[in-house]
Amino acid sequence: MRELIAELRRHPWPGPRPVAIPLEWDFQFTGPMLKILEVGPPAQDALIESLRDPEVKAQAIILLGGVGDERAVGPIIDAMASGRNLRSSPRAEQLNLSANIALTNITAAEVIWHHGGGVVETKPPADSKKRWERWWRKNKETFTVKGSSTDRRYSNYPNYGVYKQSQAETPGALVFCVRLSSGMMGLTCTRLAIAFTGFLIYHTGHCSLSHTMKKIIVAMMV
Repeated sequence: MRELIAELRRHPWPGPRPVAIPLEWDFQFTGPMLKILEVGPPAQDALIESLRDPEVKAQAIILLGGVGDERAVGPIIDAMASGRNLRSSPRAEQLNLSANIALTNITAAEVIWHHGGGVVETKPPADSKKRWERWWRKNKETFTVKGSSTDRRYSNYPNYGVYKQSQAETPGALVFCVRLSSGMMGLTCTRLAIAFTGFLIYHTGHCSLSHTMKKIIVAMMV
């Protein structure tokens, strides 16, 4: 594991990016990251230790979301940026976005993203760490992955690593493609598509929507 962790430093990670609404992520995992995900739960302790290394902290966080359990929740929250660090650290947003994804993947908690309904935010809220700290204080003594009965098959679930769920797909489901071009028209179309998506999610509910919509793809073109 130490060799794989060292490899993380030599392979910069661009971070996750949203590619669909309801949320689907292109994690853009590097080769070493994929190898660690293949190791699975035995990689957890080494990754928790790696949270102290600023060079690989974001990678360790997102990987813990794929292989970790309740023992990783506290260390991930502690590693998040807050207060002055949000403004002074260029990596703060990527760090907290990775943490939000990882913690949601482990806990399936509605701390950042709801199971269904509303317009989805793809950037980490400024109070992300405080939100998770409140949730963890309330659930620390009782939460376990094995003891959780929350259904992970819902829209906006990150869905990767050992927690990956198979998603039912309906033939002929709607596919919305929104291509962005430079200028106000592309931005306006994107906002309309996102608003329309939020309307559908809100009024149909996450279960209905997840079975009738295959993807709403947001393709970004410079």
